[in-house]
Amino acid sequence: MEIRRLTLLVKTAVKSITLVRVIYALVVIFLAVSAIWAWYRKPKVINVPQTQYVYVPQIKEVIKVKKEYITVDKVQVLGKAEALKKLDGFPAGIANDPDKQITSTGVIPPYKGKTNVLNVLDTKSGISEIMAKQVGLPFIAIEQERYAGARIGSTGQVTVFAEWNFLRIGNAHIGAYGQYGTANNGEIGIQGKIEF
Repeated sequence: MEIRRLTLLVKTAVKSITLVRVIYALVVIFLAVSAIWAWYRKPKVINVPQTQYVYVPQIKEVIKVKKEYITVDKVQVLGKAEALKKLDGFPAGIANDPDKQITSTGVIPPYKGKTNVLNVLDTKSGISEIMAKQVGLPFIAIEQERYAGARIGSTGQVTVFAEWNFLRIGNAHIGAYGQYGTANNGEIGIQGKIEF
């Protein structure tokens, strides 16, 4: 009777360990496939050169909206000559074209997602203003955040590390990491981090 119980207990333990390993393997495979997919599907980032102004794409939901022409008595513009002195990197084509004027300016703060921008003209006063709205990030997204560096601890051990975050769920980031220290210990694994 005791041997039977012991045998049953061992079989149950082996099944539990096997089930845990299978679940772990499936999670690792899922994360690996997601990481590879994210690597090749890296989102297109438009890097604006820091030395010049560029035109930005329109908000895609309103590209096909019918454009209308209205009559405005006067439009307030910045004095072009003075503005050009303060706006470094302004395109020469616009600076030399008397038909193109600067109606408003703005600074958009950094943000991980997209920011929609509107230029609003008050037709009575002729004053133009810029409005911006950050587009919310989706709850689940593939991301491409890679880091590498070195750190030194209080014991004097130097560790070289690399991280690659490839999945974001809310404020949680899931990725892979690797590190190697002067104490000849290395490690690779999966990590999760939360922004707050």
